[in-house]
Amino acid sequence: MTDYKLYFFDLVSYYPEIRKNATINLINYHLENSNKQDELNYTLNRLIKGIGSSREAARLGFSLALSEFLSVFQNFSLKNIIEQIQKENKDNPKMKKKLLRDALLGRIFGYLSILRSKIFQNEIEKPSQNSKEIVQLMTQDLIKIMRKTYFLREISYEALIDIINRTSEELFIDSIAPSLKSELNQKLSEYSPELIALILFLQSTNEKKHNFLLEMMSRESFWIDNNFFSKTNLKEVYNTLKSTTYSHPRLNVVWQNILNHLLENSPLNINQNQNQNQNQNQEQNQNQNQNQIEDSSTKKQSQRKRQKQNKMISKFESKIRNFWNNLIDELLKPNDKELIYLCFEVSKNFLLKTNGNFIDIVCSKTFLEYFGNYLMKRTALQAHLKTVIQVFENVCEVNQEARLKLVNLLYTGYHRYSFDSRTKTNVVSSLISNFDSEGAKKYWDFLEQMFLNPEPEVIKQIGFQKNDFEKEFSEEIQHLRSWVIGQLGIIVNGYNKVPKDEDWLLKSLKFLAFHSAFEPKNQKKSKLEFELPKPPLSNFIRNECSKKLFQLSRKFPFLSSQNQLKNKGFIEKLLLGESRLYQLVISIENMIAMTFEPKNNLSLITPITEENLQIRKEAFETIEEIRKVVSEKIKNKDLQIQERNYISQVVSIEILLLQVAIHQIFDQNRTSSSLLEITHFFRNDFFNKEADSDLTALFDILIRLISKPRNFLREIVDEVFKRFCGIINENVVQKILDLMKMDFSETITTYINSNDNEDDEDDEDDEDDENDENDENDENENENENENENDNEDENENEDDEKDEKLKEIEYEIQNTPQTIIDQDEFMLKMDENLALMFKEQKIRKQESKMIFMNAIHFKFKLLNFLDIFISQNQLIQQHIPFLIENLFNYISETFNLITQELKKRHTNPEIRELKLLKTKLLNLYSLKLCKIKQYPQDLQPETIMKLHQTLEKLLNFALKNRTPLFGLANLGILLIFRILIGNKKEEKNTQNELFGSLDEEKVNKIYIRIVQNRINKKFVDMKLFLMLFERYPQFGWNLFPHLCKKFPEIKITNEYLLSQFIQIFSVLFKRVNILFANNEHFSLSLLEQNSRLLFTQTIPKIIDSFLKDEKIHKQRQLYFKKFLNLVLFASKVIVQKFGFQKAQEITQFLELEKLLNEAQSSNKFQGQSIMTLSKTIISSFQEKKIKQKRKKNN
Repeated sequence: MTDYKLYFFDLVSYYPEIRKNATINLINYHLENSNKQDELNYTLNRLIKGIGSSREAARLGFSLALSEFLSVFQNFSLKNIIEQIQKENKDNPKMKKKLLRDALLGRIFGYLSILRSKIFQNEIEKPSQNSKEIVQLMTQDLIKIMRKTYFLREISYEALIDIINRTSEELFIDSIAPSLKSELNQKLSEYSPELIALILFLQSTNEKKHNFLLEMMSRESFWIDNNFFSKTNLKEVYNTLKSTTYSHPRLNVVWQNILNHLLENSPLNINQNQNQNQNQNQEQNQNQNQNQIEDSSTKKQSQRKRQKQNKMISKFESKIRNFWNNLIDELLKPNDKELIYLCFEVSKNFLLKTNGNFIDIVCSKTFLEYFGNYLMKRTALQAHLKTVIQVFENVCEVNQEARLKLVNLLYTGYHRYSFDSRTKTNVVSSLISNFDSEGAKKYWDFLEQMFLNPEPEVIKQIGFQKNDFEKEFSEEIQHLRSWVIGQLGIIVNGYNKVPKDEDWLLKSLKFLAFHSAFEPKNQKKSKLEFELPKPPLSNFIRNECSKKLFQLSRKFPFLSSQNQLKNKGFIEKLLLGESRLYQLVISIENMIAMTFEPKNNLSLITPITEENLQIRKEAFETIEEIRKVVSEKIKNKDLQIQERNYISQVVSIEILLLQVAIHQIFDQNRTSSSLLEITHFFRNDFFNKEADSDLTALFDILIRLISKPRNFLREIVDEVFKRFCGIINENVVQKILDLMKMDFSETITTYINSNDNEDDEDDEDDEDDENDENDENDENENENENENENDNEDENENEDDEKDEKLKEIEYEIQNTPQTIIDQDEFMLKMDENLALMFKEQKIRKQESKMIFMNAIHFKFKLLNFLDIFISQNQLIQQHIPFLIENLFNYISETFNLITQELKKRHTNPEIRELKLLKTKLLNLYSLKLCKIKQYPQDLQPETIMKLHQTLEKLLNFALKNRTPLFGLANLGILLIFRILIGNKKEEKNTQNELFGSLDEEKVNKIYIRIVQNRINKKFVDMKLFLMLFERYPQFGWNLFPHLCKKFPEIKITNEYLLSQFIQIFSVLFKRVNILFANNEHFSLSLLEQNSRLLFTQTIPKIIDSFLKDEKIHKQRQLYFKKFLNLVLFASKVIVQKFGFQKAQEITQFLELEKLLNEAQSSNKFQGQSIMTLSKTIISSFQEKKIKQKRKKNN
């Protein structure tokens, strides 16, 4: 029979299932042996002692067992058990805190075990003196524990509520109420939180028990007018409830009871149930009597019911609002982290209980302000607040109305408060993405009603009811505008439930166009004035609107993939989208033409001139002509590939025309010339010649567009360039490379400043004299460039002179002024203003020069983007890859050096950061784009093959002479050339063709041999060229093996870096032997034997000998000798594996090698066991008997 005492060990287990099984086994044992009273007594005593354990798992296990034990064996005296629990867990004032905690918890767990047992239920079914004493003992002790300890109040309160629930009214009056009398007769401000919760609990659950408590309480202690939620009561009660902040990480049970009492008999729930019943009754009535009309009396009754319900709801909402406002005042205003934590916990639980119905009350101004402030601080509270956000989102998943309210509150109501933008955007993005169809429609109606109406009067009155552009109101407008811009971006990025039809796009585009039209008055002058107020619509919002305007307008064409152009319907839809863009240009013009009186530093764009209107008219006529041609082409069912490409190119230029036409409305001086140029190109060059057109003219237009400081045309220009990559010529690529290597100052004078000069010129053009005008324009541009260069030089030279002259003038004025006047404040203030104005002008000049330089950097970024697009079109530009390899590296190296020089001149962080970013992108373009292409050109011409060999030699020489980051680029370029040449197979089948394709092995061998001969024993030589090459093409490395073997011993031991590289090269070659034998039929054993013999007879002995003769063998050199011996060991294993033991000893001249290794072992120069062990391992690898013995031991 099993010893039942073993079950007690399982009761303290960490796992609940084990504790449960131990309890069952213990009870079953005593049921089988119920006649053994001594064992039952022992078990009871052991369980009572166990509930006072310091381990939580032990307390849970013993309390469970005690509860079940008392439910089965009920012949024990319950009063004696309670007295024994109190005796075993008696507390003492001198006890340590930990022991005191264990003792009090032991008593609480003991009472809970008794309460949940059947012996207690049977005891209190018939009230007696014994049952009254039992309840009184437990109640009085729990109240003592609540008074004594702060951290055990909650669990004691739960145990007390459990007793009250289980006892009858008679027992409550006789045993529990007297124990609470002293607590109840205190003042309201002295009540404990648990006592308040107890009274509210009884008020909600048992009216008789609650009324009896009221009779015992004095009038001073009870809340006024029997209304707990009145203002005066709440202020006193909240001071008491502040002490419940200790209950991390969940809300205290006290607050749970308060919230339950607050939401008791909510009219919202009643209203919902009644509405559901009404809906059901209406459906039944409609099915039975569809033609009957309700009587006037029933209508009046229903109206009265609704009025009553509305009154109840309004009272209930005022009760909630009163409760919440007082809560915030008492808990948030003291600015205590603990109280703020409590407030957020209460709000989280309140929202969960109400399903978000009162989210507009909870998210008040003060609440969101504190929430945002603490959300940004890096404290423990921050992580908790993020869980509150998740609760907001979860609540709003069920309640779409609450979702709308939360979105509106977070942004429209209190958007200026300290929410960090990332959290705000994430929350709103999540809320929008989870809208159902009805919620999405309401959200869109809200946006449209509040924000997408671009009329000025609506802007003034959105949600604020103000007539003037005050400073605070202007900030509100800025925030609202920026928020809507962000919302449009969120919706555009793919939330399918929000409607995105053509009307939606047109409305959004009109909104953005309207706000793009604003600009501050006297922009240049305002820089010199002091503390000017910000305009209601700032430059930032104007620029953001412009970006979003062109981003959204691209949603009409849907130019995504070439495959979609196969579909006739898609092309028709695409052309329809373009016609919508045409309508947009007209609608924007009409909208901006409406009457509006600009105020407070705001002005609309200047009206477009008749000359520029004529340019746009000509562009639209060209579009209409081309549409006719395209419409005729798509009548055919099957479109050829060339026709599809042609349509794609036509549409891309058409988009460009329309985008520039929209831009012309806002910036006609800069844009009209570009619009005219694109129209002429479309008519005269591309439209007549179609796909065989020379694209140099188009590329010049694109360059002019991307040289402008604004970025909104960049995407569509890139799209146009991408469509023409298949027919682009090398002249265009050459021009991009020439622009890339152009000096920054030359770029500024040629492209950046020339844009400003072009703005001032009048565009006079006739179709008959077009060529003459182009010549004149070129001359004018050259003159302007020279003037700009001279002006810039003069400004840079005379800037300091002007400063000195002004300082001299001020100094002269001070010297010629009497001292009495100088001492006056007015004179000094006048001098201060002059000095401040002078330095401010100088600062503005510097800022403008920095801005121009940054525009030049961004211009080069855009050029790099062209190259990136061109290289990415791998299938279309295969014939240009040799040209790119030949020229791109030279231009990159020159541009790299140019950027490096500029970095030395610049001192501001933005300029340095942008230059470094440009350098990184330049390197990545070559290394990650060009050198990683997967498809190579086939059937190379002899001239191309010869040029690639010349480029290979140049890159090798460059790589060996430079240790800059460009070394890696050269190395990657070499490998790319190898891949192209080796992959380009000839028609005849022979060994050379199979191994090396179009690569001239003899020529390349000579190049590498010359490199090895000329570069050995140089101080800095990087042999990674060989290493990376041999890893990919080991056959090539084995052909060069003899030359490497001859040069290996010539390396000086002091050149440790080169020595380690040679060891790596030989190791790679031997590691690739098995791969060569498996995948290459042309690799022979004779070649391996010849090279291995050379390595072991000439190279290895000389190197070992040089190490032995070296007088200065330090730790670093010993490490390299160890690496060398590892190479010898690996090579010897390969040779033994391929040739056998006897042949391997003959190839390696094993006896001489053994003497050298023994000499190394006996030498005192090498410390440690590793070199000795390696030497022994190398010798044993050639001895067959020792290897067989090792195998036996392993087996």
